[in-house]
Parts: sequence; structure tokens; C-alpha cells
Amino acid sequence: MGAKLAKKIVTAETCSGLAVFRGRSPGTIAAATALGEESGVEVTPDVEATVKGADVIFTCLPRSGDVHTIANDLISSSSIKPGSVWIDCTSGDPAGAQAVALLLKEKADCMYMDCAVSGGPKGAEAGTLTCMLGAPEDSVPFATYGKAMLSTFSKNIVHCGETGSGFAVKAVNNAMMATHILVAAEGLTALKAHGVDPTVALAAINGSP
Repeated sequence: MGAKLAKKIVTAETCSGLAVFRGRSPGTIAAATALGEESGVEVTPDVEATVKGADVIFTCLPRSGDVHTIANDLISSSSIKPGSVWIDCTSGDPAGAQAVALLLKEKADCMYMDCAVSGGPKGAEAGTLTCMLGAPEDSVPFATYGKAMLSTFSKNIVHCGETGSGFAVKAVNNAMMATHILVAAEGLTALKAHGVDPTVALAAINGSP
């Protein structure tokens, strides 16, 4: 998903550099390199150099622990610009978001917001994702930073509450989706046990108002 978001941001000319987090897969590195060649944006594994002087930092990583690791590294190297904003699109956990937010605020004067996204890779490509933001109400920098950049890949931006709220809403959303899938699987299994062709059943169910 991170590559899809990066492509939308880069295409909108709101990005000055793209860093590939060390340890990422060869496929991710190749996709980022291709994006850099296509857009003219510098792609490097040097996260510190990319972040240096940036007003806005975007991350989209597998887990909150990865974000915490990068934050610590950037703080140690004094790479984060005071007064900058960190927008984290990782599907992370609320407690992890709160920990990173506190770390960045105290050690780097950087405002962190969790920004979970929903809509999948196709939604990212189409720019139709939903963004679920978690940050203090009076510090969400929509006018200066957030809204314009988030709008490159989303059509629905919702401030869900304090730090961690965005990740919390995303987690519940995923749980609800998983529940629906499980219920559908159980239902089709029951129908098949009663001699009903699942394909026929789905045609009837999907065609119902």
C-alpha cells in the first residue's frame, strides 16, 4: 500500500524525496526505484537524508514497531525539522501511535498523527481512499499540510479523535469485514450441505435489494 500512496503523492508534486525503509523486500525496493525514475523524485535507502528539512513526513509500514524504530533513529541523528508534521498511514495499533506521538513531541518538536486508510490498493490508485485521522483536535494541520497531501489519495478524510483513534477505527473496521467474510463462508457451507449450489446462492443473494 505504501508504494501506491507514494505514487499519488509524488504525481501531485507534493513530495521532494522517497526513502525505502531498510530491510524491505526486493519487490518494494524495485517499485520505489521505478517510481523515482518515472517522477524524477530521488529514491534512497537513506531515511535520515530524505527527512532532513522536510515539513511533512509520511510513513506507511507493516507495523507500529517499525515506525517507532525509524522515529528513534531520526531523533538520534537530529534529522527531524522542529515544527514538522508526521503522518503515519501504517495499519498500526493505538497504543503504538500514542507512544510514537509522545516521543516525537518531546524529543523532536514534531506533531504526529495516525492516519489509517481504507479502500485497498485499487482505492489508492484511484485516489478514493478513506483516511481515519487520530490527533488532538486543535493540532490537526489541515490548512497548512494535511488536507492537500491526503487529498492526493483520498476522497473522505475523517478526524476520528485523539491520537490512536484512527488506528482504532481501522482495526474495528477490519474486524467487522473479517466477521462478514466468516459469516458468508459459514452460510455458503450450510447451503452446500443442503444441496444448494453456492454459485446459484450467491447470484440470488447478490441480486437482492
